Amino acid sequence: MVPELTWAYDYGLDVDAPQLWQPRVFKAHLSPAYAVRCHPGARFVFVVREPKDVLVSVWKFFHPKARELMSGTDFHDVDEFAASSYWREFHWLFNGHIWMYIRQAWEARRDPSVLLLFYEDLKDEPETQVRRLAQHMGVEVDTRLMDTVLELSSHAWMLENASMFDEHWITAQQRALGRLGPAGAATACDKVTPNGTYGAHRCALTSVSSSAMDELWARRVGVATGYDSYDAMLAAFRAEQLYRGVSAL
Repeated sequence: MVPELTWAYDYGLDVDAPQLWQPRVFKAHLSPAYAVRCHPGARFVFVVREPKDVLVSVWKFFHPKARELMSGTDFHDVDEFAASSYWREFHWLFNGHIWMYIRQAWEARRDPSVLLLFYEDLKDEPETQVRRLAQHMGVEVDTRLMDTVLELSSHAWMLENASMFDEHWITAQQRALGRLGPAGAATACDKVTPNGTYGAHRCALTSVSSSAMDELWARRVGVATGYDSYDAMLAAFRAEQLYRGVSAL
Protein backbone atom coordinates (compact mmCIF):
# COMPACT_ATOMS: atom_id res chain seq x y z
CA MET A 1 0.00 0.00 0.00
CA VAL A 2 1.20 3.49 -0.85
CA PRO A 3 0.49 5.77 2.14
CA GLU A 4 -1.98 8.57 1.42
CA LEU A 5 -0.73 11.65 3.26
CA THR A 6 -4.01 13.53 3.21
CA TRP A 7 -6.08 10.93 5.06
CA ALA A 8 -3.43 8.79 6.74
CA TYR A 9 -4.64 9.79 10.21
CA ASP A 10 -8.27 9.00 9.34
CA TYR A 11 -7.49 5.35 8.67
CA GLY A 12 -4.63 4.92 11.14
CA LEU A 13 -1.69 4.65 8.77
CA ASP A 14 1.77 5.63 10.01
CA VAL A 15 3.42 7.60 7.19
CA ASP A 16 6.80 7.22 8.92
CA ALA A 17 6.63 3.42 8.93
CA PRO A 18 9.30 1.64 6.85
CA GLN A 19 8.41 0.94 3.23
CA LEU A 20 9.39 -2.12 1.23
CA TRP A 21 11.07 -0.12 -1.53
CA GLN A 22 13.23 2.89 -2.21
CA PRO A 23 12.64 5.69 -2.82
CA ARG A 24 9.71 5.93 -0.44
CA VAL A 25 6.45 6.68 -2.24
CA PHE A 26 3.43 8.63 -1.04
CA LYS A 27 0.27 9.89 -2.67
CA ALA A 28 -1.76 12.93 -1.72
CA HIS A 29 -4.60 15.21 -2.77
CA LEU A 30 -2.57 18.42 -2.62
CA SER A 31 -2.21 21.30 -5.01
CA PRO A 32 1.12 21.18 -6.89
CA ALA A 33 2.37 24.51 -5.54
CA TYR A 34 1.53 23.55 -1.96
CA ALA A 35 3.12 20.11 -2.28
CA VAL A 36 6.39 21.44 -3.70
CA ARG A 37 6.58 24.24 -1.14
CA CYS A 38 5.88 22.05 1.89
CA HIS A 39 8.03 19.04 0.98
CA PRO A 40 11.48 20.32 -0.02
CA GLY A 41 13.84 17.63 -1.23
CA ALA A 42 11.06 15.36 -2.47
CA ARG A 43 10.25 14.51 -6.06
CA PHE A 44 6.74 14.94 -7.40
CA VAL A 45 4.57 13.35 -10.06
CA PHE A 46 1.52 15.31 -11.15
CA VAL A 47 -1.04 13.72 -13.46
CA VAL A 48 -3.51 15.81 -15.40
CA ARG A 49 -6.49 14.65 -17.42
CA GLU A 50 -9.15 16.13 -19.66
CA PRO A 51 -11.35 18.00 -17.11
CA LYS A 52 -14.56 16.82 -18.77
CA ASP A 53 -13.48 13.21 -18.25
CA VAL A 54 -12.52 14.05 -14.67
CA LEU A 55 -16.01 15.44 -14.16
CA VAL A 56 -17.62 12.22 -15.41
CA SER A 57 -15.25 10.08 -13.33
CA VAL A 58 -15.84 12.09 -10.16
CA TRP A 59 -19.59 11.92 -10.71
CA LYS A 60 -19.53 8.13 -11.07
CA PHE A 61 -17.36 7.76 -7.99
CA PHE A 62 -19.21 10.09 -5.65
CA HIS A 63 -22.79 9.59 -6.77
CA PRO A 64 -23.39 6.48 -4.58
CA LYS A 65 -22.41 8.43 -1.47
CA ALA A 66 -23.50 11.93 -2.44
CA ARG A 67 -25.99 12.25 0.41
CA GLU A 68 -23.35 11.36 3.00
CA LEU A 69 -20.54 13.45 1.60
CA MET A 70 -22.40 16.44 0.20
CA SER A 71 -24.68 17.52 3.01
CA GLY A 72 -27.68 15.50 1.91
CA THR A 73 -27.51 16.61 -1.71
CA ASP A 74 -28.57 14.03 -4.28
CA PHE A 75 -27.64 14.95 -7.84
CA HIS A 76 -29.76 13.13 -10.38
CA ASP A 77 -27.27 13.16 -13.25
CA VAL A 78 -23.80 14.32 -14.19
CA ASP A 79 -25.09 17.53 -15.76
CA GLU A 80 -26.78 18.56 -12.52
CA PHE A 81 -23.54 17.81 -10.69
CA ALA A 82 -21.57 19.83 -13.27
CA ALA A 83 -23.70 22.90 -12.57
CA SER A 84 -23.24 22.64 -8.80
CA SER A 85 -20.76 24.46 -6.60
CA TYR A 86 -19.35 21.08 -5.54
CA TRP A 87 -17.85 20.67 -8.99
CA ARG A 88 -17.28 24.29 -9.96
CA GLU A 89 -15.19 24.98 -6.86
CA PHE A 90 -14.18 21.50 -5.68
CA HIS A 91 -11.90 22.88 -2.96
CA TRP A 92 -12.37 19.88 -0.71
CA LEU A 93 -10.47 17.43 -2.91
CA PHE A 94 -7.63 19.16 -4.75
CA ASN A 95 -6.59 21.56 -1.97
CA GLY A 96 -8.14 24.02 -4.40
CA HIS A 97 -10.35 23.59 -7.47
CA ILE A 98 -9.34 21.40 -10.40
CA TRP A 99 -8.56 24.41 -12.57
CA MET A 100 -5.95 25.58 -10.09
CA TYR A 101 -4.47 22.08 -9.99
CA ILE A 102 -4.04 21.94 -13.77
CA ARG A 103 -2.66 25.45 -13.93
CA GLN A 104 -0.12 24.85 -11.16
CA ALA A 105 0.94 21.46 -12.54
CA TRP A 106 1.57 23.05 -15.92
CA GLU A 107 3.55 25.91 -14.43
CA ALA A 108 5.69 23.47 -12.43
CA ARG A 109 6.48 21.12 -15.31
CA ARG A 110 10.05 22.40 -15.79
CA ASP A 111 10.95 22.19 -12.12
CA PRO A 112 13.64 19.45 -11.83
CA SER A 113 11.73 17.93 -8.92
CA VAL A 114 8.51 17.63 -10.94
CA LEU A 115 7.35 15.10 -13.51
CA LEU A 116 4.17 16.00 -15.35
CA LEU A 117 2.16 13.16 -16.86
CA PHE A 118 -0.95 13.34 -19.01
CA TYR A 119 -3.53 10.61 -18.50
CA GLU A 120 -4.06 10.23 -22.23
CA ASP A 121 -0.34 9.53 -22.77
CA LEU A 122 -0.37 6.98 -19.96
CA LYS A 123 -3.14 5.15 -21.81
CA ASP A 124 -1.74 5.49 -25.33
CA GLU A 125 1.99 5.12 -24.70
CA PRO A 126 2.40 3.40 -21.32
CA GLU A 127 5.94 2.07 -21.81
CA THR A 128 7.33 5.49 -22.67
CA GLN A 129 5.61 7.04 -19.66
CA VAL A 130 6.84 4.28 -17.34
CA ARG A 131 10.40 4.98 -18.50
CA ARG A 132 9.93 8.68 -17.82
CA LEU A 133 8.63 7.86 -14.36
CA ALA A 134 11.47 5.45 -13.62
CA GLN A 135 14.06 8.00 -14.69
CA HIS A 136 12.46 10.62 -12.49
CA MET A 137 12.54 8.23 -9.53
CA GLY A 138 16.08 7.05 -10.19
CA VAL A 139 14.97 3.46 -10.77
CA GLU A 140 16.54 1.18 -13.38
CA VAL A 141 14.00 -0.70 -15.48
CA ASP A 142 14.87 -3.98 -17.15
CA THR A 143 12.56 -5.97 -19.42
CA ARG A 144 11.15 -8.08 -16.59
CA LEU A 145 10.32 -5.09 -14.40
CA MET A 146 8.81 -3.21 -17.33
CA ASP A 147 6.56 -6.17 -18.19
CA THR A 148 5.47 -6.42 -14.56
CA VAL A 149 4.67 -2.72 -14.26
CA LEU A 150 2.75 -2.69 -17.53
CA GLU A 151 0.71 -5.73 -16.52
CA LEU A 152 -0.13 -4.53 -12.99
CA SER A 153 -1.06 -1.06 -14.24
CA SER A 154 -3.19 -2.30 -17.12
CA HIS A 155 -6.92 -1.71 -17.01
CA ALA A 156 -7.59 -5.43 -17.51
CA TRP A 157 -5.54 -6.40 -14.43
CA MET A 158 -6.99 -3.62 -12.30
CA LEU A 159 -10.54 -4.52 -13.30
CA GLU A 160 -9.93 -8.17 -12.47
CA ASN A 161 -8.56 -7.11 -9.07
CA ALA A 162 -10.89 -4.18 -8.48
CA SER A 163 -11.24 -4.88 -4.75
CA MET A 164 -7.58 -3.95 -4.32
CA PHE A 165 -8.34 -0.42 -5.49
CA ASP A 166 -11.71 0.32 -3.90
CA GLU A 167 -12.33 1.89 -0.49
CA HIS A 168 -13.44 -1.13 1.51
CA TRP A 169 -10.27 -1.31 3.67
CA ILE A 170 -10.09 2.45 4.25
CA THR A 171 -13.78 2.61 5.12
CA ALA A 172 -13.47 -0.33 7.55
CA GLN A 173 -10.49 1.34 9.23
CA GLN A 174 -12.34 4.64 9.59
CA ARG A 175 -15.33 2.88 11.13
CA ALA A 176 -13.12 0.95 13.54
CA LEU A 177 -11.28 4.10 14.63
CA GLY A 178 -14.41 6.24 14.79
CA ARG A 179 -12.94 8.70 12.31
CA LEU A 180 -15.63 8.87 9.64
CA GLY A 181 -16.57 12.41 8.76
CA PRO A 182 -16.94 14.88 5.90
CA ALA A 183 -13.71 13.64 4.32
CA GLY A 184 -14.73 9.99 4.45
CA ALA A 185 -18.27 8.79 3.88
CA ALA A 186 -19.39 5.41 5.15
CA THR A 187 -20.16 4.06 1.68
CA ALA A 188 -17.20 2.38 -0.01
CA CYS A 189 -17.17 3.09 -3.75
CA ASP A 190 -15.56 1.38 -6.71
CA LYS A 191 -12.63 3.10 -8.41
CA VAL A 192 -12.03 0.86 -11.42
CA THR A 193 -14.74 1.30 -14.06
CA PRO A 194 -15.47 -1.04 -16.98
CA ASN A 195 -14.62 1.66 -19.52
CA GLY A 196 -10.95 2.19 -18.80
CA THR A 197 -10.26 4.71 -21.54
CA TYR A 198 -10.66 8.42 -22.14
CA GLY A 199 -13.21 10.57 -23.95
CA ALA A 200 -16.20 9.37 -21.90
CA HIS A 201 -17.45 12.95 -21.66
CA ARG A 202 -18.39 12.92 -25.35
CA CYS A 203 -21.27 10.56 -24.61
CA ALA A 204 -21.97 11.50 -20.99
CA LEU A 205 -22.25 15.31 -21.10
CA THR A 206 -24.85 17.47 -22.79
CA SER A 207 -23.71 20.30 -25.05
CA VAL A 208 -24.72 22.75 -22.31
CA SER A 209 -22.42 21.16 -19.73
CA SER A 210 -19.63 20.75 -22.25
CA SER A 211 -19.82 24.42 -23.22
CA ALA A 212 -19.89 25.44 -19.55
CA MET A 213 -16.70 23.44 -19.00
CA ASP A 214 -15.08 25.17 -21.98
CA GLU A 215 -15.96 28.51 -20.46
CA LEU A 216 -14.48 27.54 -17.10
CA TRP A 217 -11.29 26.38 -18.79
CA ALA A 218 -10.95 29.64 -20.72
CA ARG A 219 -11.43 31.74 -17.61
CA ARG A 220 -9.47 29.72 -15.06
CA VAL A 221 -6.75 28.05 -17.12
CA GLY A 222 -6.61 29.61 -20.56
CA VAL A 223 -5.99 33.16 -19.42
CA ALA A 224 -3.02 32.12 -17.28
CA THR A 225 -1.45 29.58 -19.67
CA GLY A 226 -2.35 30.88 -23.11
CA TYR A 227 -3.99 27.60 -24.17
CA ASP A 228 -7.63 27.85 -25.17
CA SER A 229 -8.37 24.16 -24.55
CA TYR A 230 -7.05 21.05 -22.87
CA ASP A 231 -6.26 19.55 -26.25
CA ALA A 232 -4.09 22.56 -27.10
CA MET A 233 -2.17 22.18 -23.83
CA LEU A 234 -1.67 18.46 -24.43
CA ALA A 235 -0.42 19.11 -27.98
CA ALA A 236 2.03 21.73 -26.68
CA PHE A 237 3.32 19.32 -24.04
CA ARG A 238 3.84 16.56 -26.59
CA ALA A 239 5.74 18.98 -28.79
CA GLU A 240 7.99 19.83 -25.83
CA GLN A 241 8.68 16.14 -25.26
CA LEU A 242 9.61 15.59 -28.92
CA TYR A 243 11.99 18.54 -28.67
CA ARG A 244 13.66 16.83 -25.70
CA GLY A 245 13.95 13.56 -27.56
CA VAL A 246 11.17 11.77 -25.67
CA SER A 247 8.83 9.62 -27.71
CA ALA A 248 5.38 11.12 -27.89
CA LEU A 249 2.24 10.61 -29.92
